[in-house]
Amino acid sequence: MGTHTGRKPIECKECGKCFTQGRAFACHRRTHETESERPYKCEQCPRTFTSKTLLKNHAKKHETQTLHCNVCEKTYSNMGNLKAHMRLHSGETPYSCHICNRKFAQSNSHSYHMKTHLMDKPFSCDICSYAFTTNGQLVNHRRLHTGEKPYACTLCPKRFTQKVSFSVHMMSHGGNKQHLCSICGKKYSLNGQLVNHMRSHSGETLKCSLCGKGYTTPANLAAHKKIHSGIKPHVCAVCGKRFYVPSKLAYHMRTHCEDRPFACSVCPKRFKTANVMKIHVRTHTGERPYQCTLCEKAFTISSRLASHKRTHHKK
Repeated sequence: MGTHTGRKPIECKECGKCFTQGRAFACHRRTHETESERPYKCEQCPRTFTSKTLLKNHAKKHETQTLHCNVCEKTYSNMGNLKAHMRLHSGETPYSCHICNRKFAQSNSHSYHMKTHLMDKPFSCDICSYAFTTNGQLVNHRRLHTGEKPYACTLCPKRFTQKVSFSVHMMSHGGNKQHLCSICGKKYSLNGQLVNHMRSHSGETLKCSLCGKGYTTPANLAAHKKIHSGIKPHVCAVCGKRFYVPSKLAYHMRTHCEDRPFACSVCPKRFKTANVMKIHVRTHTGERPYQCTLCEKAFTISSRLASHKRTHHKK
């Protein structure tokens, strides 16, 4: 009867998700099982699955058929995975959150995000008490305190706390960067990266609805809005300093270590981050890629261009 009334009387104690039918709930419960507990095992690799359908779909990956991405040459065993991958290049985000309007390229990322709106957040960090809806989110969060970055790029010194950030970064090393900036000639693997980059030339910004401050990327705008909440949930495990966003904490953690892995190829200076080194190298090359469209002034970093426009070209 629950399917007709809209009621979902069966609730999962692990994640709070509700179901109308016991069969659907039974299938869902298996998603919380460990790899060794899952009943359906692949005969060709160690992977295990919660249902026959998932095992069948996985088995196709062992077949000889391969589908190639025409942008980065990455290969996939089925069309669904290839289409999902292509959205990384096109910038298409068809999955939208009906609560906060955030958009996603992949359905699993959307589903994962929706759990963040659940009231029940049973997984708490023992360092800063910040709570999460899934254990995976807690594991990723704890790396901000420990400084652990398990995903290492094999082509440059960069390391990452999350697999998705690592995957996007690896595309930057791909030979096929088809998204070209028409102003400075810089190329990008993803259309979304180009869109964000173009704002640095135009001076266009995404405005905060609370204070009017502008940012060039949606991620930076979202991080800024947390400042208005007054809550600093991300705590440095070394000195106790608190931050609004995890990226600021990760950047701060580098001040507690002496490691400077990024070396200038022109002078003996070394840097803790690749971005700071990149900006420094421009003092040797004279490169000023951020040019004002209203006068002939150019700048080494986008923030100075934005500051210049606010000061000298007020409407």
